[in-house]
Amino acid sequence: MIHATLSFERLTRLAETGRFDTLIDEILRYGRRVPLPVRLALGDEAHADLCGLAVAIRRITEMTHRPNEHARFLLAELFDRLEQRSGRLGVAPAAVVLRALLTVQDQLAALPAGSNPLDTADRVRLARHIDDACHALFLARLAAEGRGADGLIGEPLESAIALWQLGERVDLVEIIRPAEIAFALRHGVARRSPGVDELLHFTGSAGRIAA
Repeated sequence: MIHATLSFERLTRLAETGRFDTLIDEILRYGRRVPLPVRLALGDEAHADLCGLAVAIRRITEMTHRPNEHARFLLAELFDRLEQRSGRLGVAPAAVVLRALLTVQDQLAALPAGSNPLDTADRVRLARHIDDACHALFLARLAAEGRGADGLIGEPLESAIALWQLGERVDLVEIIRPAEIAFALRHGVARRSPGVDELLHFTGSAGRIAA
């Protein structure tokens, strides 16, 4: 069960009041502690709302057998905020958002026929934002290759976050290329970037917000 002090109601209330930095802390507090540079990357004011909503959606979804009212509220908030943004997402928020949306999609796919709690409009939005996040990561990989950053999908810490969040997704191997990222981060100068080496220590459980 979710920790008694980390109720679904509290997560929803933090989102409603715009306390996204606190929301991220609440989720991470009851799981494996991430390196400080990773925590700061997730809470960057440019995308703390997206990362906060995404980690909360994923946490709730992992604790329930279907998206409950709290997960659906947070999902609608995330959709709205994604649609209000101009330009594509950066690597770190794209990876965190994509993992959350894929977790929801996987859960919905496992439900019996006719029991999907999302209406048609939200199912369309879910699919569209998954595609958008995948496209953002694909373009980031192309840009990194153009800069000669072999194996990486962005800056070193961004690449490590993408590996952490999505390294286990076999359906994203062609976009993420986890083996290439891992090799580049473990054997290149990128390993000396703050937070990268620590994050690599638990990419064996890649993508877990709380283990």
